Amino acid sequence: MNVNFERDLEKEFQNRLNLGSNRPGTSLNKFFKTIESMDKVLKLDIQCCENMIDSSLKNLIESLKRLSCLQSFALNFLYCDTITDKGLENISQGLKRLRFLKSLNLKLSCCQNLTSKGLLNLGEAFKYLNSLQSFALNFCDCKKIIHQEFSRFFKDLRRLTGLKSINLDFSYCNLTDQDLIPFSKWIRGLTSLKSIKLDFWFINLTDEGLNTIGENLQRLDSLVFLDLNVGNTKITNQGVQKLAQDLSKLSSLRIANLSFHKCSEITDQALHSLGEDLPKLRSLQSLILDFYDCQGITFENLENLLKSLKSRKIGKWRKITIHSSEKAHS
Repeated sequence: MNVNFERDLEKEFQNRLNLGSNRPGTSLNKFFKTIESMDKVLKLDIQCCENMIDSSLKNLIESLKRLSCLQSFALNFLYCDTITDKGLENISQGLKRLRFLKSLNLKLSCCQNLTSKGLLNLGEAFKYLNSLQSFALNFCDCKKIIHQEFSRFFKDLRRLTGLKSINLDFSYCNLTDQDLIPFSKWIRGLTSLKSIKLDFWFINLTDEGLNTIGENLQRLDSLVFLDLNVGNTKITNQGVQKLAQDLSKLSSLRIANLSFHKCSEITDQALHSLGEDLPKLRSLQSLILDFYDCQGITFENLENLLKSLKSRKIGKWRKITIHSSEKAHS
């Protein structure tokens, strides 16, 4: 476990503890006591060892009770198969007490013992985090999370109306178009949102789900940064066309990264749609399009798209990059 502390003293300092070699649930008491003694901590970043267990999380959360000033909290549970839904319930109970928390980053990717119950337990905590401005959640490859609970989870997030940045990774999860409806309705209400990163790689997404996302993204007038990965899904040219039309209404957007990597149903027709609508983004400064391994896309038309974007660009465009199986074009 690696831990990073920041305190608001005369001079900000950082301290690291390395507990990565612990056996399950052992030798952590000193670590918890250290947290309790630093009641003025503003930022806490914990990189958990793969042997972390649920009971250890409970003790950790008990220690967090003393951190009344905590503003930024990050937990990384990558490949922690010893963490279960009970562990997420413990985390949820602790988060409820962090009323001044502004930034939360939970990396739970590839934790194979997490199920939908754990996701719902976590959702309960967000009803209390009214000060949250930045939120990142990574459930990549957590295949036991099923779509019904995914929908309920985003209903629990409706009170987080002050968010300015969100980063969500549900790649490789068992999600469908219908699951994105409550999610899309939620982001539509985030009127202060400036940055959004969404990873839906290899989920059961079609044009219907992509249209739901685009229709609600277009309402975010303050959005400056967009990173959307819908690679290896079932979307078609029609879905890309509608997405391009919706995104063209984002008047404040400066940076756009769109990945259609390995979308087998996309052809050169999608390139034409992007070439027509993306130049309408008058504030755009950087654009990255990823068509890697899209077999229906031809090299010639990628070159034509790049020329079209460069010739029609308006405003402050500085960088245009298109990735394909051939090479990167810029």
